[in-house]
Amino acid sequence: MQLNIGDTIEVTAHETDMFGQGVAKYHDLVVFVKGLIKDEKALVTIRALKKHFAEATIKKILIQTSTRRTLPSRLGSLDLYHLRDEDQNNWQTQITANHFSRKLGYNGPIEPIISSQLTLNYRNKVVYHVLPKPLLTLGMYEAEPIQLTEVHTFILNSHAIQRCVAKLQQQTVEIDPEIFKHVVLRSNEKEQVLMTLVATQKTFTGLDLLVEKIKTFKEVVGLTLNIKPNEKTILGNESYLLFGKNEIQFDFGRLKLKLSDQSFMQVNRDVMLKTYDYIRKEIQGGIVIDCYSGIGSIGFYIGDLAKKVIMIENNQANIEAAHENKKYHQGHYEIIKGNAEKILPNLTGDILVVDPPRAGLHDSLLQVLNQKTFKKLIYLSCELSTLTRDLKVLQEAYDIEKLVPVRMFPQTTSIETLVILKNKNNQ
Repeated sequence: MQLNIGDTIEVTAHETDMFGQGVAKYHDLVVFVKGLIKDEKALVTIRALKKHFAEATIKKILIQTSTRRTLPSRLGSLDLYHLRDEDQNNWQTQITANHFSRKLGYNGPIEPIISSQLTLNYRNKVVYHVLPKPLLTLGMYEAEPIQLTEVHTFILNSHAIQRCVAKLQQQTVEIDPEIFKHVVLRSNEKEQVLMTLVATQKTFTGLDLLVEKIKTFKEVVGLTLNIKPNEKTILGNESYLLFGKNEIQFDFGRLKLKLSDQSFMQVNRDVMLKTYDYIRKEIQGGIVIDCYSGIGSIGFYIGDLAKKVIMIENNQANIEAAHENKKYHQGHYEIIKGNAEKILPNLTGDILVVDPPRAGLHDSLLQVLNQKTFKKLIYLSCELSTLTRDLKVLQEAYDIEKLVPVRMFPQTTSIETLVILKNKNNQ
């Protein structure tokens, strides 16, 4: 049967894939339907046709499963909100198992998923985009079609961030959206907020008025201006203090951290700490090397159990924050600035911890790890595809000991995974 864009057909999803799409067959054609859940039947409208598959949107759900919570959100950052929380955990575990089986031939056990009961209002950092309008208007991206839309309430915001966003949206400030691009907000457990205005230049229409208004927000302890170097990144390396301090403090009991506007930390406090607790159980003395160490959150959390923790990080803002955070933690720490693939060959350790960005491990670092093996390798990943790509190389020297799904980002299809690897020669 010949299909055309705009046609309506009836399909039943036989699975929900890693992108939150229902996967169905229509005659010999695979049809991907955003927001359709496994075992649901629906009338869908064809929006794109390729040689071997089609993409469609839901027109009407004919048979709905008990796992559905609501209709799909229009926001790309809530692309799994329609699935109940418990079923999101099951989905991630199944996706992880399928991916490891297909990519690595791994069919071993999977540990229970690390998750939290707090599945809304958990984000301690949120990025808003400035819409192309003459008056300040903040928004996020819709999924289909991909475009910015005005957003006042975002259910993943911490309460302090949500209050600040509501206040910003109420202001009448004329701005230049060609220069002023984003607002980044970070909050802590005291409901304090570090706010960052991101622009392509140091000055822009409305900046002074905006600063005066934000000074009245009781939550805001610091306001900075960050210079955006290009369209590919949100934050640049150049920040200017507008008032308060370019600093926000977190107290997690064992872990105390100070962050600047450029520092990285996991956005979900509860799940982050549970994941770090899991990693702690793997530390029994010895020298731990923490690559991509950031501000040192993992290293400082496990440092009292190690003989020494060596942190490797190439971002200057993170290095500065790590040196500051070192003051608050017991243990023996060494902080080295540079790229792991260049520094690691000259170091000796027992356990290696890696928490890389989505791009995964550098090719040359993978070669180093196969030649200079550790007793144990702990890999925390935010991207399944690069994780299994890297593990395929590392399986020359390491075996998977534990595979742990981590539900770091409820209501989204973003997947975090913790893998404990054991040196083949230390079995």
